[in-house]
Amino acid sequence: MSASWGAWSAIRTAVLPSLRSRPPFRSLSGGMSFSQELEHAMKRKNVKYFNWLIAKYAEAAAVHRCNRLLQAMAEVQVKPNEHSWGGLINGYMRMGDVEGGLRKVREHLTGGGEL
Repeated sequence: MSASWGAWSAIRTAVLPSLRSRPPFRSLSGGMSFSQELEHAMKRKNVKYFNWLIAKYAEAAAVHRCNRLLQAMAEVQVKPNEHSWGGLINGYMRMGDVEGGLRKVREHLTGGGEL
């Protein structure tokens, strides 16, 4: 038992100080503003990146930004998938307006879009 405690003690003294000296965690977006993230997403034209941003802003109940991201997807001809629409509905749910999210999906479908 003392041998394992000694090993733990050696690891703790060797590794933990270096962990404490690291800079604080930075977000995946690198601290970019929404307009910078939007511009970056439009350059990348990647549905997964758009979906990540939609989920991020849906969690914060910033539905206007989710809608703007979906609009940008249409502008750069990136087809939204089920995760895109799920993120939008999630944002509306967090605001307490589930019907608003479903209304947006219906508008997309009646405009000739596909899920």
